[in-house]
Amino acid sequence: MTLTTTLRPKQMKINLNNNFNHDYSNYKKAHKLEIIWWPNVVAMVILYMAGLYGLYRGMFYAKPITIIYMYVMVIFTALGIQCGVHRLWCHRSYKANRALQYIIMTMFTLALQDNIYKWSRDHRTHHKYSDTDADPHNINRGFFFSHVGWLLSKKHPDVIKQGTLINMTDLDRDQLVQFHRRHYPKLVAIIWAAIPTLIPYYLWGETLWDSYFVGVMLRYLITTNFAMCINSMAHTWGYKPYDNTVNPTECYVRHMMFGEGFHNYHHTDYGASEFGPLEVFNLGTLFIDFFAWLGWAYDMRRASTEMVDQRKKRTGNLGWVKSSRLYELFTVSLVSFMVCTARMVISDRIPNRLIKLHISRHVKHHRHLPYQ
Repeated sequence: MTLTTTLRPKQMKINLNNNFNHDYSNYKKAHKLEIIWWPNVVAMVILYMAGLYGLYRGMFYAKPITIIYMYVMVIFTALGIQCGVHRLWCHRSYKANRALQYIIMTMFTLALQDNIYKWSRDHRTHHKYSDTDADPHNINRGFFFSHVGWLLSKKHPDVIKQGTLINMTDLDRDQLVQFHRRHYPKLVAIIWAAIPTLIPYYLWGETLWDSYFVGVMLRYLITTNFAMCINSMAHTWGYKPYDNTVNPTECYVRHMMFGEGFHNYHHTDYGASEFGPLEVFNLGTLFIDFFAWLGWAYDMRRASTEMVDQRKKRTGNLGWVKSSRLYELFTVSLVSFMVCTARMVISDRIPNRLIKLHISRHVKHHRHLPYQ
């Protein structure tokens, strides 16, 4: 795969041997066109409230093994997003046999992020018209919009117009993608909701209530916001060692998405993985390499070290911005605090006087309460 660039004032064009060409010259500065889509607002509020309730149930009622199970499902879901719909179907950065495709299709369905076809179309549009009005989650319309607001409002006319022009012939011919497109509601009911709820109930006797709200709704809340951080945080804070002319950055959000936050390089060469699993924490690449070892994944696209270094010298900013370091320190501290707090809850180290603030007297004998 070749990479050629042409840099001009206020214009950049990148060709990657396909139909994706960045060209910002035909787009004016992004403007706000917020049209609230109330059905999505109501649905998102319900999902978020259910996820927060699942967090409460997980902290004070669910069995510790259910929390571990939920986190394992978060990892499976994240891998389904980045190794499945993102790297395989959207960017075609590797090929997979049918068995592996079924596996990652199932893992992606756990995310509840629409079907493979629509997700890929919107993401290809995002890459072709990044940070313009034709970008579905344009960062220039605000941090909140790029994080979740774009799901709560109707699409900008430019998104609809340019999205219909995106080349989707490869996915039009993909039988598995079309199957997922046709039967998505039924697959969601089975894969996203039913199976993850029944596993804790039957295997270790968790209540159906906690199995659903912790194993499904809390998982959805975590994976959705982790993925949304790529659209918001990785287009706002961070450093730009590969291309200083674009908004996407290298951001510590990659630790939340298990290696998917190398966004500055991703918007430079989206078809290749930046680093291997032994160089940085990149669980997605390790997942693909494992199945390549089995012979299930093949034709992986990777940029050579020489190519990456040349790109750094040509357009990159090799110095870390001070604000980026502060943000990364804040992010690591926040994640560490959340992990330590969760461990304290599970291991019964929180003082009883704090627990009494959250638990009424009539539930103190609940059989799943870890503080008895």
